[in-house]
Amino acid sequence: MGRLLWDNLRDFPGDVVPVGRSASIDGTPAYADLTDVPGDIDLAVIGVPAERAVAALRSAAAKHVRAAVVLTAGFAEVGSDGARLQAELVAAAREGGVRLVGPNCFGIQNCDLPLNASIAPGAPPGADAGGISLVTQSGSYGMAVHALGLDESMHFAKVYAAGNKAEISDAETLAYLREDAATRVICLLLESITDPRAFFTEACRTTAVKPVIAAVTGRSDAGKRAAVSHTAALASNTAIRDAALAQAGVVRTSSGLAMLDAAKLLAAQPLPAGNRVGIVTNSGGLGVELTDLLDLEGLGVPELTPGLQEELRRLLPSYGSPRNPVDMTPIWSRYAELYPALVDVLARSGEVDIVIPILLARAGSDEVVEGLAAAVATLRADGNAVPVYGCWVAERSRQEHAD
Repeated sequence: MGRLLWDNLRDFPGDVVPVGRSASIDGTPAYADLTDVPGDIDLAVIGVPAERAVAALRSAAAKHVRAAVVLTAGFAEVGSDGARLQAELVAAAREGGVRLVGPNCFGIQNCDLPLNASIAPGAPPGADAGGISLVTQSGSYGMAVHALGLDESMHFAKVYAAGNKAEISDAETLAYLREDAATRVICLLLESITDPRAFFTEACRTTAVKPVIAAVTGRSDAGKRAAVSHTAALASNTAIRDAALAQAGVVRTSSGLAMLDAAKLLAAQPLPAGNRVGIVTNSGGLGVELTDLLDLEGLGVPELTPGLQEELRRLLPSYGSPRNPVDMTPIWSRYAELYPALVDVLARSGEVDIVIPILLARAGSDEVVEGLAAAVATLRADGNAVPVYGCWVAERSRQEHAD
């Protein structure tokens, strides 16, 4: 763990000092104890065994360290003995004025600096920072979700592995990210919610200024039992929790992967002003299916006015449909012309808040994708903020165009 953490910290622009039993790491002198390190320390990352973590935290307090991340497992998630040890850890942190992340977590990342004080991979060199902040209670699952996001070229602002959430509450984390200028979308991968009343108060404040997406596991009885042994998560009434999240304006998803999909959309484009969706498709069947799926999520596919239908009809082949969904049919030779034009008309109409072009098979060509990108760029240049979300149904070999 120490070697991986050290390697991940290489790109940090400030000083990184190893503390441990070795005399040095890669030529950098190491110290036996935090109190031996000269100068001020802003952050301590503690990866020693659980039985030594309290002493390490007390050393951090004696050194006036303001924050510490405890990666180590073996605390409240393992039973009563671990819970007592975690209580000692929290007491040491509070007595010494140290804010405590964890324990039982994989660390934190501040991608703006960059700071990767974690055992998870960071963004590749040269990658843009900012956009999505991920808060995860689970370690391995959270790392997997983060890694998949990086693989899909998603831009992260902050990554915060909360672990057992022994000292910093969910409400505090949410309040911090609300004020963080680099964070445009907040993703929460949680097994429980600490201090629900404070959390929902902060959630209401936060969703008023930026999207919050939550995937809360431990919904079933078996899942709740698993959560207790995983991160010492306390079960809550699922129906009450879901209703409170909805009332607070939090977008709820069924899984971490669905959460990523939603975050990618919301971070990349302006937020929709309402729930009216215009669909452009080359497959009537897919248009119907998407209409049903949108309805299940509370989004509407409205009937378009006669005037707008007539404007769309002038662009379509005689056998196409200008109703919503707008169906151009499989007219391959005109895809590159019709997709951008139809999207542009719908986005400027004032009758929909979102436009979704369905790109099926041959519609996923270079020409179509480039035309759509140019159309969206023109809309933004003209001050039009209607988001355009592509529904990609082309084969995997064309995935590079979707990205």
